[in-house]
Amino acid sequence: MTTDPVTAITTTSAVSGGIVTGNDSTPLTARGLQWATDSNFTNLQIADANSAVNFSATMSPLSPGTTYYARAFATNAGGTGYGNTVEFTTNAASSDYTVSTYATFPDSTDLPMGVAAGPAGILYACGNGGQVWTIAANGSVGLLTDLGMELRDIVADARGNCYVLTQVGDIRRITPAV
Repeated sequence: MTTDPVTAITTTSAVSGGIVTGNDSTPLTARGLQWATDSNFTNLQIADANSAVNFSATMSPLSPGTTYYARAFATNAGGTGYGNTVEFTTNAASSDYTVSTYATFPDSTDLPMGVAAGPAGILYACGNGGQVWTIAANGSVGLLTDLGMELRDIVADARGNCYVLTQVGDIRRITPAV
């Protein structure tokens, strides 16, 4: 009995198979794959295979990013024979986050140099041309002020004030009108 290499590996399934060899012509009563997360097959799963001497089966469901051990098996009246153990790892799950455009700035010549979170979902952004924008929770962008000088960075506090570091090294506080 031999175990085929594992193929078609995804996050939740994989395919392998086996070749029954040395069968003494006693009819097979079962054949398939066993798999487990440990090489001792203590918590094994079984996939039944078709009735051919060369068979394949899909191992499913599997957990993403997990190492498994698999082996082919065949059973007849004389007992169960096992193929060699093969190791494989399922593909990792895709990231748990989505990247999308949240806001687009109207003036592409003064792109943001920094973004800071303010209260109630408001963001503040500063540009190298001196503009400071507010970004509402719905992604809409509005010009808060234009300081007319290059800005290096921005931070915000819980009261809604934002602080910008200017090109000359001073920090300006901007308090939005309520």
